[in-house]
Amino acid sequence: MSSEINNNEGKPTSEDPSKFITEYDANERMLDSRSTNTNANINIDDGKKLATNKDTINNKEDELSVFHDRPIVCILEEPLRRSSTVSTTTTTKRRRCRMFRVIRSKGKALASGGFGVTVVTSSNGKESDTSAEYLFMEEVLFLHERGLARVLMSTSATREEEIDDVGQNKDIINDIVTSLDTSQLYQLLPIMGISLAVYRVYSHLRQQDFRVLRHDPNRYGILCRQQKHQEDKRIRQQEYQKDQQQQQQEQQQQQQQQQHQQLKEEEGEKDCNTEQNSDSLPHKTNRKQSLRLRHQVRDSIQNAEPPSIPFPDGNNNGEDNKDDDSNSHKHDDDKIRLCWDAYNPNSNFGKTHPGKPNFYVAATYYNVPTVRFSDLKALIREQCNGIPLKVATVSDSGTVVMFGVTDYGIPPLVKAAQSENNN
Repeated sequence: MSSEINNNEGKPTSEDPSKFITEYDANERMLDSRSTNTNANINIDDGKKLATNKDTINNKEDELSVFHDRPIVCILEEPLRRSSTVSTTTTTKRRRCRMFRVIRSKGKALASGGFGVTVVTSSNGKESDTSAEYLFMEEVLFLHERGLARVLMSTSATREEEIDDVGQNKDIINDIVTSLDTSQLYQLLPIMGISLAVYRVYSHLRQQDFRVLRHDPNRYGILCRQQKHQEDKRIRQQEYQKDQQQQQQEQQQQQQQQQHQQLKEEEGEKDCNTEQNSDSLPHKTNRKQSLRLRHQVRDSIQNAEPPSIPFPDGNNNGEDNKDDDSNSHKHDDDKIRLCWDAYNPNSNFGKTHPGKPNFYVAATYYNVPTVRFSDLKALIREQCNGIPLKVATVSDSGTVVMFGVTDYGIPPLVKAAQSENNN
């Protein structure tokens, strides 16, 4: 069976992705810092097995030397889990299973490029001790094509695993970690919910050094509150600096006075101390609010759905459908939707405080019926919130062409020509 992706249908291949994995074999427990085993085996290309002890397990730099040709190493390790009593479950952890965990990162490629999102693996009150950096599918493939990332996948991630009601695995197996090449990563695109055309748009923006995030309709409100909080904080800092300058001037005037005014000076110092203590409580409250907003932005990025492109019905001739209920979801799929939030190039870009996007990006195919202008106007007025919109069209060859769209009219050419003649 051919392993090529059908670009027209955009459906995942029926073959098991594990069949395409042939490059490296490694024990997954060697990659997990939380492993408590004292003995492990790691498989190398020549078939030899290297026996390791607890000391060498902790030293990942030596064991993973075969993967050190690239500064970033990430792994897709968690399987698609199915409960023994519930057929399907949709949780935040299930969405995180569709992401790649970063197990090694050198340099500032992730931070300065705006890649990755920090995910809290457990809530113990200390996020720094229970968090990890994860990458989306489109980020992994883009970094891999640029020669910056080595992508690994556990064999358990390619099959469903039975778990009991308590959440424990029924069968414990030794997962084998293998390295993926470019063609295998392209095979994973539809499985991870990303079509090839959507990735082409993402890659087109990233090649121009834009910072790109998955669009989430609820994120704009969080960004507005975060921006207002930052403005209020800036105003408070300015007022605080003015108060400090005034206090310094008053202290200089008090120092010039004679010794019989020392009692008044001591009373003034007590007043200053009481004012500083009263300001400490609002400062702590503002810090908690800032952290809460940062966490909300991070969660909106982590839980954003994979972008998709509408599939208009070319056979629609304007007649009413007889079965409105069965075709109601098709009508929603026909409408163009926002895919990406794009930001101008910025080396100091931060995902927890990105600010409002410089423009939104919607995507459509080039060889399908054109998008209705009424849908574009509705998209601008209802979802863009004053942020510019650009529509990216993707051809069959993968070429991406972007157009700026506005909902306000332009002056007619006749009036423009008359004004030039009068001048």
